[in-house]
This record gives sequence, structure tokens and C-alpha cells, in this order.
Amino acid sequence: MAALWESRLWVHGLDLFKGQISLRTLGGRSRPDLIGQDAATGAWHAFESKGRSAAPSHDDKIKAKAQANRVVSVDGVTCSLHIGSIAYFRRDILHFYWCDPEPDGEAGLEPIALELPEDAWRAYFEPLADLMDLGEREGSALPGVVMRRLEGLDLEVGLAKEIYPVIEARDWAGIRNSLSNLSGVLEERGLRSDGVYVKTGPNWARRYREWAAE
Repeated sequence: MAALWESRLWVHGLDLFKGQISLRTLGGRSRPDLIGQDAATGAWHAFESKGRSAAPSHDDKIKAKAQANRVVSVDGVTCSLHIGSIAYFRRDILHFYWCDPEPDGEAGLEPIALELPEDAWRAYFEPLADLMDLGEREGSALPGVVMRRLEGLDLEVGLAKEIYPVIEARDWAGIRNSLSNLSGVLEERGLRSDGVYVKTGPNWARRYREWAAE
């Protein structure tokens, strides 16, 4: 379990796979909420995430485990972890429980094997591509990063120079492969595994009313 805490995960909701799973399955309760891919190893994990106003019961935990177990593979790769997670309050303090159960599945339910859609990363990177198109070109504060300034949003947005052409071309199928080959390079530049740099200006630390009143 410690290895997962140290991982950087690319997370998708199961709604991404509507074309592969019946709407009845997606709309029901006996399936997990999320799948996530380890950015470094490529391993896939399944997650069921619940919220409670009080400590979860034993039955709540068992159900979360069973739902997480249902997704068995993504792109033919068996899920390494099946996490049942529950956030809850105890004496006004937020607590978090999670467990990686043995993947036995839930009785009477067919296991779900998923295939990653070709444009799976579109939802993540298209807004960044649009922001880069709208922003004003400016000198990079970091080596190897293409920068844009969005004055109205008081933001600076940047992308690693190697992935900028891929995102500019809206090549959603190619972006993940490009990033897989750059993990060490990105860390040396102070970037996360997605190759994105975002810097907020001083207005982001101000109260909205103060900003809007000007």
C-alpha cells in the first residue's frame, strides 16, 4: 500500500467507458467510481469512493470493497489494487478509511474488463490546450517550458516543450505515450508527471469581494 501513496495517478471516472458498459451498469451502485493509472509504472487501480456523515459500518466497508473489486482489468492489464475508500466525520473531524481487498468480486455480478478509449486524455488536456491558444506568449520562467500569460485570469500556464506540439495538435492518443518517456526529465524541470506548469498571480489570494469591487 505504501507504494500507492508515493505514486502519481492518472484518474478517470467510469463514465468515460459508457460505450463499453451498459447504462444500467454505470447507473447502478455495484461498480466503482474511478480507475487510476500509475504514471511511473503503468499499473492500473480501481477505486470506490464513499462519503459518510458518521463512521462507516462493517457493511459499508464490505460494500466498498466489493464495488472496487468489480473492475478487473484495463486494456488487458489486471488491476493491481482494488481500493474501497470512505471519507467520514467523527466529532467534527474529517477521517479517511481505505482498504485494498482481495479481488474476489461480488457474488452474482459479472467482472468488468475495460478498454481505454483513444481520446481518454482529452478531458484532461483539452482545457489546457485552449488556454495555451488564448494566452499571450511570454518568456519561460523554467527551462524547456512553453509559457502563456492569461492576464484576465491572473494566471501563467506552461507545458513541457516536448509535449506542446502534441497537445497543440490535439493528439489525445499520443499525449500519454509522450509523457511516459519524459518522467525523469520533467522532474528535473520542476514539473509534475503531466508536464504542466501553472502559476497563480496575487489576485488568487484575495477575497472575491475585494477583487470584484475594483
